[in-house]
Amino acid sequence: MTKIALMGDTHMGYSSMTPNIIEKKLKELAEENFDILIHTGDWISHEQDQLEPILNLFRNYVNTPILGVYGNHDFWSRSKPMEISKIKRKQKKLFKEYDILHLENNNFKMDNITFWGFDGWYSQTNPPTNDRYFIPPFEKGVPTNLYLADEAHKKLEKILSEAPNTPGKKVCVTHFPPYTFNQRYACMCANESYLKIICENFNYFIVGHSHQIEDFMYQECRVINPGGDYDKPNYKIIEIL
Repeated sequence: MTKIALMGDTHMGYSSMTPNIIEKKLKELAEENFDILIHTGDWISHEQDQLEPILNLFRNYVNTPILGVYGNHDFWSRSKPMEISKIKRKQKKLFKEYDILHLENNNFKMDNITFWGFDGWYSQTNPPTNDRYFIPPFEKGVPTNLYLADEAHKKLEKILSEAPNTPGKKVCVTHFPPYTFNQRYACMCANESYLKIICENFNYFIVGHSHQIEDFMYQECRVINPGGDYDKPNYKIIEIL
């Protein structure tokens, strides 16, 4: 049996109290028994210099492997929007320094379980959000939201090509939940058509973004959102046999 701790939407930097609040929750988590931790994105709130402090906090209290994906806030730079490629280079360096695995670039295996991930991004066909104020309008000559959505689609196609032939239990992680019912931020969620195809290929689907705790079965797949709101971090521990 493998025990997995799930967290997300920590939004480091949201307020002056955020570091202390997250540290208190991580101290609580450190008392639990688990084999691996997964973060579902939105590590930070609104500035790129908030990423290293949150990674440092996690590594101070979590001695197991840490896997994660990025959320929309992880590309924000409220003071001065930065090129996505520049942000990703910085993120890659920091994740390596703190020994945290970005699942969009790699899968991870433990016992009989394989973990995949893709950051996920809603495109401009979804209702507009305030992301557009804090990310550059264009990346490589196309609107940034469309660029990020296309990158996410490519990563999803890749893992869907790998998963069917992989033995054991399969876990998929992304930031945007592809379902809209009972959602506080329903207008921000990813395309619901993804839910069926992902759940056909995975045993567990771990998401974030909505700040709502969810745990339900879709077909034969268990879909889980650990929740966690601004300055109200949360964690959930699940067991996989």
